[in-house]
Amino acid sequence: MKKIFAILILFVVIIQLQSCTDDFTEMNQDPNGLATIEDAQLFLLPMLIQGYTDSYQVCTNLYHDLYSQHWANLHPGFDTSYYGHTDKWITRRWKQFYVSYVGNNFREIKDIAEVNPEMDNVYHVARIWYAFLTSQMVDTWGDIPYSEANKGGSEIPYDRGSDIYADLLNELKEAVAGLSNSADQKTISPTYDPIFGGNIESWKLFGNTIRARLALRTVNVNASNAKDEFVDAFNGGMILENSQNALQPCDGVTWYNYFLYFSQWTENGLSKTLEGYLKNTSSVIDPRLALWFQKSGEGFYNGIANGDVENASKNTHKYSTGNQGYFKYDCPYVAALASDSKFMLAEAALRGWIGSSSDAEVYFKEGIELNMQFWGQDYVGEEPSLISADEIDAYINGLPTLAGSKEEQLEMIITQRWLGNFTNGIEGWAIFRRTDYPKFQPILHNISTTVPNGSFIKRILYVASEHDNNPAVPVDPEGDSQNKRIFWDTSDDMPQNF
Repeated sequence: MKKIFAILILFVVIIQLQSCTDDFTEMNQDPNGLATIEDAQLFLLPMLIQGYTDSYQVCTNLYHDLYSQHWANLHPGFDTSYYGHTDKWITRRWKQFYVSYVGNNFREIKDIAEVNPEMDNVYHVARIWYAFLTSQMVDTWGDIPYSEANKGGSEIPYDRGSDIYADLLNELKEAVAGLSNSADQKTISPTYDPIFGGNIESWKLFGNTIRARLALRTVNVNASNAKDEFVDAFNGGMILENSQNALQPCDGVTWYNYFLYFSQWTENGLSKTLEGYLKNTSSVIDPRLALWFQKSGEGFYNGIANGDVENASKNTHKYSTGNQGYFKYDCPYVAALASDSKFMLAEAALRGWIGSSSDAEVYFKEGIELNMQFWGQDYVGEEPSLISADEIDAYINGLPTLAGSKEEQLEMIITQRWLGNFTNGIEGWAIFRRTDYPKFQPILHNISTTVPNGSFIKRILYVASEHDNNPAVPVDPEGDSQNKRIFWDTSDDMPQNF
C-alpha cells in the first residue's frame, strides 16, 4: 500500500505542476497523455479514486463539514464558518475535477477501454466512482459542466443538475451491469484499488448503494422515478454489512487523515448541534460521543455554536475538540457505510417502497447497531469493541418508539442517518438540505450577502475563474447566490417530505 501511495504522491505533484497555467484553457483541453493499459492500471484509476479526499481540509472540512453542523470552527479567521467564500480554497476542488486529473483520468480510462475490451471492468469501476464524485459536485454547486467537460473548446456549457442526476443514475445502472468476473477481463490489482482491493462484487454493491442514495435524494422532485430507481438498486444488492463498507484508507505516511490533524490543530470542535443530539436523542448519552471527542479543559463534553465568532479562538479549555486518541493516522475516509444503507431502507419502507411499514423500525435499529459497531471497532475492526453490545442495546432501548406521523418518523430516521454520517460532511449537509432534518440552529454570525439571517446556506458559489473566463457560467438576475437551492432541495428550511 505504501508503494502505491508514494507513486500517487509523485503523480499528484506532476499533475499539479502541469496545471499551474491558465485554468480555463486546461479545463477545455482534450487530454492526449497516458494511453496504455499499464498507465490506466498504475495511474489513472487510483488517482481518480483519490479525488474524493484530495485537499480535504480546504475543500471539504472548511465547507461541507461545517455546513453539516457535525463540526464547528474554533478558529475565528475562517470566513467559511460564517457563510463567507474563500475562492482559493474551493477552487482546488474545481481544478481537481476539471483541470488536473479527475475528469481527464476518467476520459483516458474510457478511451483505453474502447480499444481494449479486456479493460471493461476498469472502465466500469471508473464510471461508478466518477458518478459518485460528479454527484458531489452537483450537490455542492448545482448546475455544472458535464456533458461537454474535458472535450476541448473555448466555452463549456453547464448542464442542469437534474439532467446530470438522471444520467448518473443510468451510468451507475449500466456500470454495475457491465462488471464481470469473466477470465478475459484485466484483473484490477488490489495494490491499485484502495477501496475494494479489486473485488468486482464489492464494486457492484457500492454502485447500487450510490444509485439508491441519488434516487432517494430526488424523492421530492419525482417520487415515482425515485422509487423505481431505488427499488431496482436495492434488488441488485447494496452494502448491508460492515465488512462491505466503502472506505478510503490512509496510511499515515503519504496520505494523512485530517480528522487527527483537525484535533491536533484545535481549529475544529464539537458543534453545539451535534452535542445536543448525542446527549439528548436517547435516554442515555450516545456512546459515540466519548469516542469522537475529548473533554474540554473544564472536564466536560462542550460544543460551540456554529458561527460563534466571539468564542472561536481555539478555546479548548471551554470546548471539546476531536479525540486525538481515537482518530489515528490510519483512520479511513467514509464513502458509504452499511448503516447508511439501512437508514435509507428505513425511509424506503416508511414510504411503502419495500417491505411493510413495520420494516422501517427494523432497518432503523439495524442502522444504529451497525454504525455503533463500525465506530466501536475503531473503524478497522479491532477487538474488543470500544462500544459494548449492552451499550448499544441501552441506547436503542432509550429511544422513543418509531411512531407518529410519517414526517415525525422520518425525522427520527434522518436524525440517526445524519449522526451515522459523522466525518462525511458532504453527505451530512446534503441529507439536511433535502429533508430539513435534523433541526439545526442558524449560525450566530452570518457574513453572506445572499443567505438571509436565520436561514441556512444552500450551495457554494462558482469559482472566480469560471466567472472570469467561461461565458456559459449561469448567473441569476440576483447574481451567483448561496441561497439558491440544488434541484432536489424543494423546501425552504421547512420540512415537506410527504
